[in-house]
Amino acid sequence: MHRKLLIGSVVFVLVAGLVLAFGWIAVAGKMSDQADNVLLPQTNGPISINLNLAAEPPTLDPSLSFDTTSNSVIDQLFLGLVNQDDETGDIQKELATSWTVSPDNFVYTFTLRSDAYWSDGNPVTAADVRYGILRTLDPGTGASYAYPLFVIENAEKYNEGTITDPNLVGVTDVDTT
Repeated sequence: MHRKLLIGSVVFVLVAGLVLAFGWIAVAGKMSDQADNVLLPQTNGPISINLNLAAEPPTLDPSLSFDTTSNSVIDQLFLGLVNQDDETGDIQKELATSWTVSPDNFVYTFTLRSDAYWSDGNPVTAADVRYGILRTLDPGTGASYAYPLFVIENAEKYNEGTITDPNLVGVTDVDTT
């Protein structure tokens, strides 16, 4: 089963803004079973994690986030296609298990994890990722940080309202199951 997402006209894609996927708690639970030095309770039931954010996050909506407090929580709740290593700056896999780049460097094809699920048990799909990108770019959403997505074909024009058809934005979901 391979799910792929095609993104046209991309210099490089979505390191910081495309947060989608499943809760961090499931990952933390797996970590507690796998490592002795992880300070998480050894339990089969729910666990609690307390974070001192020093402020209430204004939003937990990845498309509307604009502050470090919200971003801190969102980073714990969602996965992007890729992430950037804090120490080395290297690009790491997150929701994407792999990606390829066309010879002209304009089309990036991402293969998504098959073990990512929403809280309702439905799998995260390429269509979900596409929806998140287009929602962030939609001028009606009012996302302050839509501009990192402007590397995508027609993304800026869609965000500013010059074009209104989201199908003209260079993001296509392809499910090759």
